[in-house]
Amino acid sequence: MGTEAQIRFATSILQRLGEELTPSLDLGIIELVKNAHDADALHCVVQLENIAKPGGTVHIIDDGEGMSAEDIIEGWLVLGRSKKKLYSVN
Repeated sequence: MGTEAQIRFATSILQRLGEELTPSLDLGIIELVKNAHDADALHCVVQLENIAKPGGTVHIIDDGEGMSAEDIIEGWLVLGRSKKKLYSVN
């Protein structure tokens, strides 16, 4: 990538922190697998390494459509920002 990037905070972070954070490791892994599905992945592999103790690693590997450097810097690395469309049910 060759570009420096920093995590930043969107102004809506306080509201979203209380409403949308993943409450457990299990649900976090499920969310990452769902993200692979949303990216049209045909294959998704979950690898767990040394997770019985602090410092373990979770790898989610998929063949879905990846994010561009701009997508990562301007979206994913900005805590509290979401490009997902919100729909209301009336």
